[in-house]
Amino acid sequence: YQRRVRGTNFPEEIQYSEGIYITDFRKQNSPKPSLALTQEGQATVLQLDINDLENAISHLLRSNQELQEFFKEDPDPIYLESINENITAIQNKRAQIERLKKSLPQHLRE
Repeated sequence: YQRRVRGTNFPEEIQYSEGIYITDFRKQNSPKPSLALTQEGQATVLQLDINDLENAISHLLRSNQELQEFFKEDPDPIYLESINENITAIQNKRAQIERLKKSLPQHLRE
């Protein structure tokens, strides 16, 4: 790309190819939006993620209790398969929680 300025009244032009110029008429000093979070904001997001994972675990545990009751009444192997899948999901979510807690500032860790 080549840059050139056509006099003082024109913004900078960018030449993309022979005879083709692009001019950016946006305000040059406009602030760029930032997605950066403060440390406190990052900690809040991490804590919300941890809360969501803990909530999901409580639902999976309750589901396993119900599945165990169903299995007692009807020993269909699908109940055991579902229980085992839930156990794996619970283990994965607990591991995620531990990783997220390590990312929290020391004073917010439980």
